[in-house]
Amino acid sequence: DLQVEEAAAPSTTLVEEMVITAAPVKRVRRTVPVKPPANKTQARSLNGSFSRSRPGAKQSYSNTGCLFPDTLQPLEKPRDALQQCFQKLDNPEWEVVMQGLNTMVRLSRHHPDTLQDQLHRVLVALGKQVRNLRSQVSRAACQVAGELFGSLKRALETDLDELVTPLFHRSADTNKFLRADSNAALDKMLEVISIPRAISAIVAKGVNHQHAVVRTAAARLLVSLVSKLGTEKTMTLPRESRDKILVSGANLLMEGSLDTRCYAKQLFRQLSSYPNFSRIITEVVPAPVLRNISKTLQNLK
Repeated sequence: DLQVEEAAAPSTTLVEEMVITAAPVKRVRRTVPVKPPANKTQARSLNGSFSRSRPGAKQSYSNTGCLFPDTLQPLEKPRDALQQCFQKLDNPEWEVVMQGLNTMVRLSRHHPDTLQDQLHRVLVALGKQVRNLRSQVSRAACQVAGELFGSLKRALETDLDELVTPLFHRSADTNKFLRADSNAALDKMLEVISIPRAISAIVAKGVNHQHAVVRTAAARLLVSLVSKLGTEKTMTLPRESRDKILVSGANLLMEGSLDTRCYAKQLFRQLSSYPNFSRIITEVVPAPVLRNISKTLQNLK
């Protein structure tokens, strides 16, 4: 009788078949080609696991899209759902937390009044998830923050720092998708919050942040705000708000980051066209800072 053994060599694509006779022992070697594996590529999903993609499929940027579809339905008992939402957000299992964030989006879109009843608790719970170590949860929380800005608008001003602080923190994250989502939420904040409150939040939580990348994000937001208002309206804001923009811009102009300095230059390039700009900035910006940036300001004109 013949016995056949097959062994796959780790460093070759050929399988050797060994045929052994009873007596005398004879070994016959022959090579059998092995079919190459199917051309499947692996793509990392948001939760860190790997999923199969179609052969030859293009790698899309769809991961940066909305995690919550427009088809989410209203809730039958929104108040009960809110309490369940809080419980889910405190759950150690990240999948359960995602369910809680999904519920919060449904409440934001269809039952915003229910959220306003416990708004402080809502923002504290959401801010905690923005800081979540799992990137998928943190991304989802950033997008929920954008949803809240869209639905609750100025109602968020009282507890705005509970949300803005972790969003600025995430704007310096190494994950580019997280950076994009946090910056998108901050952009929505700028669209709906009152100008003085937005300026205070940007300066306190962004411009004064220890991380250079966060300060870059804050500089970008200041440029967006000034572009939105225009030079005339910006320079005629209440003195406290106007001075915060000018002093922050002057400090950002001395940053080591090239991106931050470029944003600061854009800021002053717009403001320097105001008739009394030179007099105002001399009055507002401290003399040592003004000496350091005077040459740069002159070159902008």
